[in-house]
Amino acid sequence: MHGSRGQSRRDFTARTTPIVGTAPALCKVMVMRFLLISSGVLLLASTGAFFLFVPPLWIATVVLMLVGLTSMFGLGFHLGGQGMVPSETARNHA
Repeated sequence: MHGSRGQSRRDFTARTTPIVGTAPALCKVMVMRFLLISSGVLLLASTGAFFLFVPPLWIATVVLMLVGLTSMFGLGFHLGGQGMVPSETARNHA
């Protein structure tokens, strides 16, 4: 007997050897992890470079214009969903 739990030497070495076919899976996981980390670093660096070279006033102007366009679209969608009163009906009730 080898070890304190009654395991033989053969059982111990058999459980520590890798299973055939796991190496490609581990390699794929490592490549995916590397690509994910690299893409995160690239996104962070490009965002930093963008904010470094573009003045904040221009960014604020574009953001405010997008907020205005979005609110106008939302207002139009809201009012369009209520329905319009036909002109003939409006004249009869007036």
